[in-house]
Amino acid sequence: MRSSLPDFTRHLLAESGGVVEPSPDGLEVLLPAEVARLLEIPEHANLSFSGNSGEGLSVSYNSEILKKMARLIGDRGKFSTVGFTPPLVRIEKLEEHLDKKVVFHNAVFRVERKEEKLLSYLLGYCKYLALSDDRQEGILSCLINELNLSVQKTTPDILDLVTRCFAEPPGEAERESDERVLKTLWRAQTEIVKEMLREFLQSLERRMNRDIQRVHDYYQTLIHEHRQSLQKKVSAAEEKEKTLGRIEAIERELEGKIQDLIGKFSVDLRIEPISFIRVEVTSPVFWLLVRRRKEARRFPLTYNPLLKSLDPLPCEACFYPRKGHYVCDDRLHILCRQCFGPCLGCGKTYCCACHPKSCPRCGPLNS
Repeated sequence: MRSSLPDFTRHLLAESGGVVEPSPDGLEVLLPAEVARLLEIPEHANLSFSGNSGEGLSVSYNSEILKKMARLIGDRGKFSTVGFTPPLVRIEKLEEHLDKKVVFHNAVFRVERKEEKLLSYLLGYCKYLALSDDRQEGILSCLINELNLSVQKTTPDILDLVTRCFAEPPGEAERESDERVLKTLWRAQTEIVKEMLREFLQSLERRMNRDIQRVHDYYQTLIHEHRQSLQKKVSAAEEKEKTLGRIEAIERELEGKIQDLIGKFSVDLRIEPISFIRVEVTSPVFWLLVRRRKEARRFPLTYNPLLKSLDPLPCEACFYPRKGHYVCDDRLHILCRQCFGPCLGCGKTYCCACHPKSCPRCGPLNS
């Protein structure tokens, strides 16, 4: 359940060693000297949340005192682990719908076994900032299954669910290494943010192309005029050399202007982690035997009790949550269409998980 600003302030100051009592306008506080020094307020103060503070100190979402409260929080709240007690779900009913939920375009699968298993989910919040001639920023939350690295974008409602139904962690769940989980989450968040900013990026591209076309047309007109004058001249070779030199200078200036415009409209995308909540829960797991030609691989498909649905299969190259999957021939990676597509140079379809940098046939220039 979300806290109001007065509740947040009261809990934070009390946790920091202060004595906090309600007052007609807000809160009356008696703070330790160190806390008062960090907040740059008197040890005994009245805090008002109404906007009309009178003699008290006004606290609002834009106030300086709220910004200084971050000094008190420090690393608290950046990471926590909770347990979650889900409602009962029938495994047999879930299994009936697997064929519709799991789609491989070039492979087949069957359920080899099923079990109840302790799972670990990491709910990660990040702040993103896209800087160009304009800026876009916001907060993104994603949930990653730490067993099979399935990632989903979440809504703010999930935080209410987690804080309302949490319990003590039931035990140590099996999961991938923290390094791999965090790298996967960062990669998925990068792809999700790019998709969220698609209209913004398309607008930048349109304006860049428009400005480049204007600059190109202007300088091509200058070049054309000099070439026309060059054809009319019957004077000394020295004059022709000067005209050719001017044309070369204009062409260099044109190239420089285009590079300046590309730099102006390039996007600096920054993603900064804010906090993480690890949620441990016991839930059904279906062990799929995925077959591609003569090879087979086992993969855990999990039911997500937080979102009340099966976790989507991850693309093991980009980890962006898309529907419809392919399986590569070499190591049977699960891939989305974008990561199992043809090379632009040679047309050969290759796996971006096996070959993350370039097409194995023709190299990075054409892939």
